[in-house]
Amino acid sequence: MELLFIALLTTGLFGEADDLQWGVQRGHSGWIFSVAFHPDGKLLASGSRDKTVRLWDTETGKELDVLEGHTGEVQAVCFSPDGKLLASASRDQIVRLWDAQTGKALQALRGHSGEVLCVRFSPGGNYLASGSAEAWLEKGEIRIWDPHAGKRIRSMEVWGTVTTLDFSPDGKSLAAAGASGKITIWDTHTWAEARILREHVKPIRSICWSPDGKLLASVSEEGTLKIWEAASGGELNSLKGPINAKSLVFHLGGEKLAVVGDRELKFLEVKNGEWSRSLRFGANCIAFSPDGESLAAGGDDYAVTLWDSASGSKRRILAGHWRKVSDVHFVPEQKLLACSFLYHAIFLWDMESGKLCRTIPGDSALIPLAVSPDGKFLAAEAPRGKVSIWQLASGMVWKQFHGPDDSVDSLAYSPHGNFLASGGWDQKIRLWDVDNGNEIRTLRKRQGGTPVVAFSPEGSLLAAASTGEKVVELWETQSWNMTAELRGHAAGVQSLAYHPQGQYLASGSSDKTIRIWAPQEKSAVRILEGHAETVRALRFSPDGLLLASGSFDKTARLWEVQSGKKIHALHGHSDIILSLSFSADGKFLATGSHDGTVRIWDVSTGDFVASLMAFDESDWVILAKDNRFDGSAGGIEQLRWERGGRPIPLKTQQQDFHTPGLLKTIFSRKHATSQ
Repeated sequence: MELLFIALLTTGLFGEADDLQWGVQRGHSGWIFSVAFHPDGKLLASGSRDKTVRLWDTETGKELDVLEGHTGEVQAVCFSPDGKLLASASRDQIVRLWDAQTGKALQALRGHSGEVLCVRFSPGGNYLASGSAEAWLEKGEIRIWDPHAGKRIRSMEVWGTVTTLDFSPDGKSLAAAGASGKITIWDTHTWAEARILREHVKPIRSICWSPDGKLLASVSEEGTLKIWEAASGGELNSLKGPINAKSLVFHLGGEKLAVVGDRELKFLEVKNGEWSRSLRFGANCIAFSPDGESLAAGGDDYAVTLWDSASGSKRRILAGHWRKVSDVHFVPEQKLLACSFLYHAIFLWDMESGKLCRTIPGDSALIPLAVSPDGKFLAAEAPRGKVSIWQLASGMVWKQFHGPDDSVDSLAYSPHGNFLASGGWDQKIRLWDVDNGNEIRTLRKRQGGTPVVAFSPEGSLLAAASTGEKVVELWETQSWNMTAELRGHAAGVQSLAYHPQGQYLASGSSDKTIRIWAPQEKSAVRILEGHAETVRALRFSPDGLLLASGSFDKTARLWEVQSGKKIHALHGHSDIILSLSFSADGKFLATGSHDGTVRIWDVSTGDFVASLMAFDESDWVILAKDNRFDGSAGGIEQLRWERGGRPIPLKTQQQDFHTPGLLKTIFSRKHATSQ
């Protein structure tokens, strides 16, 4: 198969006169809902929210093919027993059949009147079953297809959405379950109902037959796991599994059962009913390899992780060789550029040497970063609603705050560094004492969305808002009384930033506007319009003359604060922009995007200067506008180059354009020293 390994960026990256292009393996760009091994174990298929099916080489981790055609999220994938066909089910109400070897689309099986959520081949390959949610989700339908002729053989109507189904190993029975909380088993010879198992209270997420066909396992959304005797339908065991359980699968020998939820992967010894191992790893779907040696798990991090089923260690990650940027900060005191990459790590670049000096691993979203006023510490979200503070000099965790069991989406240090404010998905703003790690106060719960926070430069006020509310609140930090409400936005507030001297407060909203407020007067002095989507990030320049904004419209803009005039529109990112940061001298602006790049811009001209990207482990690259590049050895190896559609050997590019210390050269060009 041809390796679909290049996802090219615009030629404008290297100048209009040059058609040189570069790219990296992109992987999925959305949550992964289903994974399936080919019968030979060398190939793995994954279905995603990004509406694609991707094929991976399990030995090398390379993306072999991208199967496109669905117009909705791909909820399920499975290979035929002979490995020749691949089936995919989607919320677009269609089941598609593909040639597993060539990736060619063979047939589109239509007929479901609702979203198709599951699909499975019978052991002999003569049947293909698919389950869906029908009109208004009151009823579900199971369709039985002839996969070779592409014809419907039979339909069975059931109560409630069908979310999971599985054929028994001998092919004589088909079990299906879903929103009703019951499992229905059909005889595949007559297609008559053989029995119904009714013990689950909540909707069932996943069912699976044991390899010998004697047991049937089921797990419901609240995490209740049940083991049934298939012949009699009797319940053999019931125990608590992972929270918000998503998927389960028997090991090859049937002696173990793996169950995964949002935050935990657990292994059950079936014979004695005891949990033998638990990994802090959340996923949406799991599958054992045919030889039972590997377990594949696909989740919200857009990657498939392969685990060693015996030791529980990671074997390989099947993903794009890039990471979405969640936040970016210049740290003047340490002469660092800090970038966090979604569900991966925080990378710290030394601007004096131009090299990556440290990575801080993280298994959370790492969306909000907050740098202490003295530049010595960095705070970010940690798993399960915690907030971790790292020492930038050592990269070691200094303190960890134990908040609610929910994600944190906003963080801000007080100007003196003694307080840390956090806003989380529980819609509350919490104030923390940095020295002892105690929560000292909780501000009122927002009425929707997640909070955003910002301290005034002198520390007397905390500005607070919410992505689900239109108002900006000002809280006095001595009494913690709310002193003002700033109204005017027509939609939720997504971002806040104080002017360096404190006379202005800027707010960005889902109404696509930016309002600059005079907090003392409790009024908006300017309304900036120009973005086409939500304004997600705001930052004033160090001298306070400019305001930078980043938006879901994939652009950043520079505005003159006094006049409200747009100075520059910065185009180039191919996905939403979540973060912004000015260099200490205000001559450069860094923008972080979900397209996987941190872009550096010349503030005076608005010109693109360079792109930074991070890959797996500690690999990275920087590519300048004039074709020069630098990076780690592993990062440089990830790059693929083309000119006029023809591949260019990496060795050629290294000879012509590899520039060690490129990052240092860029920042020293305008004396952008951090001081």
